[in-house]
Amino acid sequence: MAKPDKSHSSDRLNRFANTCRRISLVLAISLPFLVPFDPSRNIDLQGLIVIISGAFAWCALLIKRQKNVLRIDKLPTVLIQIFVLFIALSVIVNPHLSYNLLGAPYIRLGSLGLLSCMGIGLLVSDVPLQKLKVYLYALIVAIALVSLPYSLLKVHSLTRIGGVFAQADILACFMGCGLLLGLEIIKTYPHKKHILYPVQLLLAVLLLLTETRAVILIFVVLWIIWMFKNYHFEFRRLILYVITLLLLAVTFQHFISDRLTNSTYATQSVSYRLALQSSALKASESRAIFGYGTGNLADALACTHLNSSQLRPTCEQGYFFNSSHNIFLDRVLEVGWLGGLSFLALVVVALRTALRGNAQKNIFAYALCLIILYYLTNVTSISLELIFWVFLLGCLNKQFKSANVNNE
Repeated sequence: MAKPDKSHSSDRLNRFANTCRRISLVLAISLPFLVPFDPSRNIDLQGLIVIISGAFAWCALLIKRQKNVLRIDKLPTVLIQIFVLFIALSVIVNPHLSYNLLGAPYIRLGSLGLLSCMGIGLLVSDVPLQKLKVYLYALIVAIALVSLPYSLLKVHSLTRIGGVFAQADILACFMGCGLLLGLEIIKTYPHKKHILYPVQLLLAVLLLLTETRAVILIFVVLWIIWMFKNYHFEFRRLILYVITLLLLAVTFQHFISDRLTNSTYATQSVSYRLALQSSALKASESRAIFGYGTGNLADALACTHLNSSQLRPTCEQGYFFNSSHNIFLDRVLEVGWLGGLSFLALVVVALRTALRGNAQKNIFAYALCLIILYYLTNVTSISLELIFWVFLLGCLNKQFKSANVNNE
């Protein structure tokens, strides 16, 4: 009796895994551009596609599994396992199964969406690091190029532009991450400066057009830190740059949106967010162990539980809250304190690992830091959550390959 051909079976599995990988990545890349409908239906479509993409990603990972599927150290592996465990427990314990799995309306980022983002992030771990930077930068540039005509055709305005995301804050995060990646790519490919400088200018203009104060400020701070770490500045030259920036700011003051320069509006906005987050902290005490479920933040932040005078007008106008405007606090509300703190610890470990490890990962840490700091102030989205996990797992992945780069 002939023995089964194991090598032939293995080849078929590998081909199937590679097919799953390609399908997953194509679907993931297409997510920001799936905008044929109104914003609500676009989000529903993207929520479904990211789950399908994640399913193919996990299939590819499990078929081609190695001794350490996650390719990361023991501590972050344990933190991920704790977070996933509490996601699963929150689905079991809380009653709104469809919301827990698929996410609430206008967000559509439930437990399946979160797990999908993790899987896709792990899937790109076999992409050489330098290539991944270029691919992500190209994707963000494509988003910028499409967002300009899309906004003009869809809303007939570039004021507080939201682009393909229909959300200015999300577009600002992508533009900020793109600008940071661009700094590193210009340094790596100096002979491409004549092409990259205009592209960087385009990203910077779109970032300013979003009028997202937090992201603009975060990017400027991270850019200054990156410049100090990568270039040696003489004190006189630094003073000259600072004076030039101040003169430019004064010169263009009248052309800058009042939203960016109005300190009263900024103070009210911060106060509003703090009131909402204070209410969210109180709500977390009711379900401290298992949380309210990944799609049930509207239950945790129900208007019947909100007593703040700053929040009541929003409720009286018929709106409801799907986020505390602090993603780390949202995670606590979703999966309880143990799950939420494991997520926070994972982020801290990722930043520490990237900044103290391989120098090529540093720019991933900067981009991750931009999203983290933004996450302290506002809401997430399907596309932003996905790129967040790509940066996060990229910082943690100890087997990330680094391509040899020819800078000549």
